[in-house]
Amino acid sequence: MKTLGTLHNYDAYTIIYCIEATDSEIKQRNNARESSIPNSKIDSMMLKWEIPQATEAHEVIYVNNSNTRKPKLRM
Repeated sequence: MKTLGTLHNYDAYTIIYCIEATDSEIKQRNNARESSIPNSKIDSMMLKWEIPQATEAHEVIYVNNSNTRKPKLRM
């Protein structure tokens, strides 16, 4: 939120892209990396994940794992 706050202070036009993937896809990608993190850490991060709200940017664009876009939300 620090970065968005700074951008808003300078009247920057902001767009947030929220790209969704399934838990299994995220873990599969992680395990394929050269330096991965434990799945328990990913589970912990997923519990803290918050979907961006429409009021956080001028536009919030949601993209799911099938590459289809959901409607844009504008502030």
